[in-house]
Amino acid sequence: MSPIDAAIVRRKLGHIMTALDGLRPLARLSVNEYRARLYERKAAERLLRNRRVHEYDAIDDAKVLGAIATTLDSYPRYIRAVEAYLGKAGL
Repeated sequence: MSPIDAAIVRRKLGHIMTALDGLRPLARLSVNEYRARLYERKAAERLLRNRRVHEYDAIDDAKVLGAIATTLDSYPRYIRAVEAYLGKAGL
């Protein structure tokens, strides 16, 4: 991997970290609170990749809310692993 490729990976990791920051407040909501907040629901869908990209007909709010918790748990570990790899590669 070249230094330019590493810079691209780090830029994309930065986008992921920004999305995680946007999702954190939503993780504290109950499903009913989440359903009552149209703009927050749409933001969460966008931050997790929205239905237009995946061509979903309907979105299950409880599953999206659950995905927020999973994402907040797993993505930071993913980012640390990628950064560790880049660091070991001297990039």
